[in-house]
Amino acid sequence: MPVKIIGTSHISEESIKKVKRLIEETKPDCVAIELDPKRFFALAQQREGSGRKIGLRYGLTIYFFGWLQQALGKSAGVLPGSEMLAAAEAARQTGARVVLIDRDIEEIIRGMMAVPLKEKLKLFFGLFAIPFSREKINLGEVPQERIVEQAVRYMKKELPEFYKILVADRNEYMAAWIKRLEGEFENIVVVVGAGHRKELERMIRRK
Repeated sequence: MPVKIIGTSHISEESIKKVKRLIEETKPDCVAIELDPKRFFALAQQREGSGRKIGLRYGLTIYFFGWLQQALGKSAGVLPGSEMLAAAEAARQTGARVVLIDRDIEEIIRGMMAVPLKEKLKLFFGLFAIPFSREKINLGEVPQERIVEQAVRYMKKELPEFYKILVADRNEYMAAWIKRLEGEFENIVVVVGAGHRKELERMIRRK
């Protein structure tokens, strides 16, 4: 098991259990997590009840994404990103090195703010009308791979700028990190959102 990539839902209790079980059973040398230091620190603060409330500091687009994630997390009864914190805790308990492999959140936000207004409006007004939204989804579980692939295809076709910033660029960045870690560790568990898993696996095999 040189590299094992697990795809998660950021608001799923099932994801928390699966991540902890995988790390405890495989006892990897390294656990790579889809976070940057700023988001990791912010998540830890939120869990302790001292995180900042969502504000309009970065504009309506970022506020909307933050509000939507918090609202879905509240519906599922899980703090968004809890599976990432669980991965870090399980890694420490098993003696694994924790590495944060995602791009800096400030870079991601700047990219999102630069998305053309037309695409932002398309996102807002089309969010609840996209084809895969008709699927019955249990927020407490990781979505089926078929649904994840539908969502990624839709985003790539209809929201290309958001796809590039939120998916493609981050996949390239994380894949480079994983390849670097392969030279340092024998067994690696990578914890990422379900929408990143398949492409990351393909990129690692290709490289």
